[in-house]
Amino acid sequence: MTTLDLEIAQAAAALVVDEGLDYGPAKQRALKVLGLPPRTPLPDNDTVEAAVREHLALFCAETQPAELR
Repeated sequence: MTTLDLEIAQAAAALVVDEGLDYGPAKQRALKVLGLPPRTPLPDNDTVEAAVREHLALFCAETQPAELR
């Protein structure tokens, strides 16, 4: 996994948590947010899921257990 994959996954995770997007649209929008070309390879859903869990742990500590369920 590359640093770029992680950066895209983290941006997508923020969109999933904050805006309620599904993984596919969140990854596509993350490319736009990061200013990357539309044909940039996207991280897999497992990578995005891990980033979502990390985002919840960092930014939603009080509500994280309920969010993860």
